[in-house]
Amino acid sequence: MDGMQQDSAAFSPETVVASDRPAVRDDKHDYAGFDGASGRAVFFRPERVSAAELAPLSFEVTFRHDGSSLPVTFRDISQGGVGLLLPFEVEAPPIGSEVEDLCISAGRLEVYRGKACVVTTRRIVDGVVIGAELVGGVVKMDALRSVCAIERWNAEGNTPLLASGSPWSVSGHSEFKAALLELRVFLEDAKSNLAALESKLPWDVLHSTESSLARRAIVDLVDREFKDEFINRNNALFDLIAHCDREENKPLVALSRNVLDPLFMEAPWMHRARFKPLGYAGDYEIMNHIYRRGFEGPTLFAKSIHYAGLHSPAGFAVHNRKDMSRGDMMALLERGSPDGGPVKVLSVAAGPAQEVYELLAQAEDLPSDLQILLFDQDAGALSYAHARLQPLVERRWAGRVRIVYLHDSIKQLIRNPAIFEQFAPFDAIICAGLYDYLKKPTAVRLSRKLFRLLRDGGFLNIGNMVHGSQSRWLMEHMLDWWLLYRSHEEMIEFATEADPSARIELRTESTGVNPFVVMHK
Repeated sequence: MDGMQQDSAAFSPETVVASDRPAVRDDKHDYAGFDGASGRAVFFRPERVSAAELAPLSFEVTFRHDGSSLPVTFRDISQGGVGLLLPFEVEAPPIGSEVEDLCISAGRLEVYRGKACVVTTRRIVDGVVIGAELVGGVVKMDALRSVCAIERWNAEGNTPLLASGSPWSVSGHSEFKAALLELRVFLEDAKSNLAALESKLPWDVLHSTESSLARRAIVDLVDREFKDEFINRNNALFDLIAHCDREENKPLVALSRNVLDPLFMEAPWMHRARFKPLGYAGDYEIMNHIYRRGFEGPTLFAKSIHYAGLHSPAGFAVHNRKDMSRGDMMALLERGSPDGGPVKVLSVAAGPAQEVYELLAQAEDLPSDLQILLFDQDAGALSYAHARLQPLVERRWAGRVRIVYLHDSIKQLIRNPAIFEQFAPFDAIICAGLYDYLKKPTAVRLSRKLFRLLRDGGFLNIGNMVHGSQSRWLMEHMLDWWLLYRSHEEMIEFATEADPSARIELRTESTGVNPFVVMHK
């Protein structure tokens, strides 16, 4: 190893040449305004990049010299040369000798293959570094950096491109996949056709909130030609995966969103339910969308899918349960309170309190005075309800109706329902949507504590969606809206466990999707 050179800073003589890397344009200067190098750097030398800088690329090198393959490992590379490490026990080729075959590979990609010339050798702690000049071509360093960027992206755990590694990849379920694709094609056709219609209509016909003959004609067209087909296809998708538990559903959920997100998320209410700006799906704005069942959105297609989705079975059921609660309150007012005082009603997780608003806005008279306690964990919901209800009370029912707005967390409610005791006893407690999120032990415990707040003759109304709701595909797959569904028997069971002395009644609204279990005291 005598005669080894100690300086291997370059693999070739210093030369003034153009780099294969294009200069970065600075828009603040014209071409004559670029800065160059200074000092010794004026003499351009191709940039050398180490193996560590090219991670996670892994390099393999074939190095044939004088008829033999030498066991070299990759150290660094430049446009015109490569640095290799040779073990001490192997004799290094002399400077100036030819390498008959040099092959450098990064994975399955060949970076360079051709001849080379040994230009430097030097000892380091780990062995002997060989500097070889490439004589059969150059290495495109920009391309090598791009390969490195691709491998780095893949190594960082980004979504793999192979279907087998994607979250939506699942075997079987051919009928579901076909139905999903058919729904996509149906919606794309509808979008195209509605866009053609939209181009022929004035802006105010499409986007004014005021009713008009033309607007009613558009809604009627969507009712006849789109809504029912959309709902039927949604329901059919649920029927195909109704037997799957949540774990089995995971790849199917990812598949549904991958195929349909761009179309479904055009509907304002679906977008809000999916992305949950207040942290949960069924916030008061979502409930308002469901109650008004509007024709809303930035385009005619967006309005149509928004409108159709709100007419799903679950949407109808929520509408119906609101009407049932309003009717129950009016029946209470007609019956009156046993002590001759105001009828007292507690609404738990009240949301926008639409049933209360409709009762006070539509009633010609109130047979009894009314005191309502609205409880919700969302201050925004209570603020919305207050802004609508207070002017109505002051204008129509001053001295007859009193509304108290109570803001606290559901967690605190479950731990300590005593927050309501100062307002008890109640003639009725209505809890329409909360139990869809409560496990059985919590449902039993809360029901027991609420039931104790009733006066004799009072009732506790508890709503819960049932297992067979065909809106589940829409809610779970597209809206990420997961409920704890219960059968009639399961509802009666937790109510009975809460207080065996209660008289239990099961009431269903017209769709059968959202029944109430009623505990009478």
